[in-house]
Amino acid sequence: MSIKFYISIIVLPILLWSCGNPSARKPEAVPTVAALPKGVKAPMNNPSTAKKAHLGKLLFYDPILSGGKDISCVSCHHPATGYAEFLDLSIGSNGKGLGSKRVFNTPNTIPLMKRNSPTILNTAYNGIREKGDYDPENAAMFWDDRIKSLEKQALEPIKTLEEMRGHHFEKKQILTEVAERLEAIPEYKKLFAAAFGSNAPIDSIHIAKAIAAFERTLVANNSRFD
Repeated sequence: MSIKFYISIIVLPILLWSCGNPSARKPEAVPTVAALPKGVKAPMNNPSTAKKAHLGKLLFYDPILSGGKDISCVSCHHPATGYAEFLDLSIGSNGKGLGSKRVFNTPNTIPLMKRNSPTILNTAYNGIREKGDYDPENAAMFWDDRIKSLEKQALEPIKTLEEMRGHHFEKKQILTEVAERLEAIPEYKKLFAAAFGSNAPIDSIHIAKAIAAFERTLVANNSRFD
């Protein structure tokens, strides 16, 4: 008989014993996993209401927020793709189509976005800690955590050239331009008054608050996993 045979009859029983003996296996650390909270926190200066979320949804789907009126928030955060972007690098301003079919118009001088657009599902829970606590006013946003809170995050795509602003306006102009567009639409004036009060102006602060309120409704906290 070969030496390989003798080695196998010695080693195999040891391996089988190790696999079947719990004390012979090195214990693995078990991570603490908990379900997402049933409720969603909102900042003290932006309590969630149904009217505010309704307004935010309309704004989220409306290309009027973009410089060329050619892209909305939902273009890169579509529910059909999990409120995220299908492409590796997103196509924002001066684009057409959704998901894998989204392409630039021609001619085009707008660059691709630097990153893929992440999902906004459960961003209401960003910053959540092991025991379920989190601070919505200081919750980190984007892939690189460069912005805190959904309210501040909501305005960044509008101000960014390759996302929604395009070449139509300077960064310092676009938020004023968008507010003036909304102010000129009677139905939006009614919706802003219903959401924030008749004396509240239509400005970037209230635009951001409405969009953030809508995004806080996009949660998956009652799945079978939870």
